[in-house]
Amino acid sequence: GEVQVFVESVFVHYGAAPPAVREVAQVVELLDRSGCGHLEATRCVCLADALMRAVMAGQEDEEPREVQLQEEAEAARAEALAVPERRFADADDDMLWTTDYVPGPLRRDGELLPLYCRDGVSIDLTELAHDFRPAVAANEQSMEHVVMGVVSGSLVRIAMKRCRSQRSADAAGNGRSLLWDEVLDLATQSFADLGLVPPSAHLICQLFRRFDPEARGGVSPRAAACLTEVLARAIIVSADVIP
Repeated sequence: GEVQVFVESVFVHYGAAPPAVREVAQVVELLDRSGCGHLEATRCVCLADALMRAVMAGQEDEEPREVQLQEEAEAARAEALAVPERRFADADDDMLWTTDYVPGPLRRDGELLPLYCRDGVSIDLTELAHDFRPAVAANEQSMEHVVMGVVSGSLVRIAMKRCRSQRSADAAGNGRSLLWDEVLDLATQSFADLGLVPPSAHLICQLFRRFDPEARGGVSPRAAACLTEVLARAIIVSADVIP
């Protein structure tokens, strides 16, 4: 997956032999507090650091590498737990969140991942596959751009940029949730910015309800940006599930 590729690139950069997949998975299991198979940027750094320290310690010590890895993994976990996970409610550091944002993988071992799981929101996109068929047809000639919008994080960044512009124009809106009509406009315009056809308002509303389970009528800017990405993921999954 993308985490393994990241770790390997760090080790190659420093002229070291990358750790085995099972060793990376051992540390990921400790750092992935949500159990969703996804690590945010700060935890990926903790992961690479723990693995590098385990390798270096193993070269200087006769202690088995497995034991060294476990010790460093526990230390990395303690360090990661000391850094609060960024949640949708943290409105003051949206800019930093956008910069650090790392999209979850679309595929693992060549298989499309239909489950979206991030910051307490879990959605099985196969359940929406049939409803998203019209959106698939509308973007049939632009599927590569849909995929790139997800894997590059550009949809999220565009949505957050639009949200910041909206807040700048409405000073009274700083810190508040985005209402349904604002989320609809944000998602629609973000798709248009990438030359894509947005899903219908009905489909966007379906996902809005998933991000607003308590029916408060609004979601945070980050949730709105992630919702925009999930719309694209739903199109990709729909195109794969229903030929």
